[in-house]
Amino acid sequence: MSGREVSISCRSQPQIPVAGFTYQMEWQGRILDDRRYWPWSACALQGPDGKIHLFADRADSAQVEQHDICWGHRHCNMIAHYVADQPEGPFQFVDIPLPPGSPGEFDRSIIYPCLQRDGDRWFMMYTAFDDTGEDRNMRGALAVADSLYGPWRKLGVVLAPSQDPDHWTHRAELGIHVPQFVPFRGKWYAYFKSGGNPSKAGGLTGVQCWWGRDYLGVAIADRPEGPWQIVNQPAILKNGGHV
Repeated sequence: MSGREVSISCRSQPQIPVAGFTYQMEWQGRILDDRRYWPWSACALQGPDGKIHLFADRADSAQVEQHDICWGHRHCNMIAHYVADQPEGPFQFVDIPLPPGSPGEFDRSIIYPCLQRDGDRWFMMYTAFDDTGEDRNMRGALAVADSLYGPWRKLGVVLAPSQDPDHWTHRAELGIHVPQFVPFRGKWYAYFKSGGNPSKAGGLTGVQCWWGRDYLGVAIADRPEGPWQIVNQPAILKNGGHV
């Protein structure tokens, strides 16, 4: 997948404004506490039924204890669905809308769900690991459903590093990591992390993935299903940590 020409400005130390409400947020405690599973990330939204729907990725605690949480993150994560009457919970388990794929499939492990509504359909974008569990093989994938209660249908990989040797995502050690999408002014924008190949980082150097420099990329589409076009340079560089 090659990126189209988009004019953007890259700075090593961007000044990013912070929304005022972030300073007013208060810790409310855990909303999921099931010792049989190890949660990693989650996406919450209010559904048409007025309930708060939480889609969280999780790994079986027994498997995590045999290895470690990063192993579970890469090899056996799944998406679980919970509902509550209010954001503070309590949340009740509903089902597993996206189980891990079968051996050999693109989404052997599934993490980082992000949900959006488009008309009468719901879309879930997520990060998919293949059988290798290697960071460089992470991809952005998509699933669709007519209801938050499913059934969900996997549409496959929609975001992958470019095959163009001159593109900044080509052979990226970080693959396509944590894609999060949002509609804006008639277009769809997916923001993701990538990097790990200094010679292909849009002219920027010194990438040290993945606890060093991560690049925040953006892809653009006319609809959630794509096709998605990754812009030809990273949008933001976070120097010394995660974006």
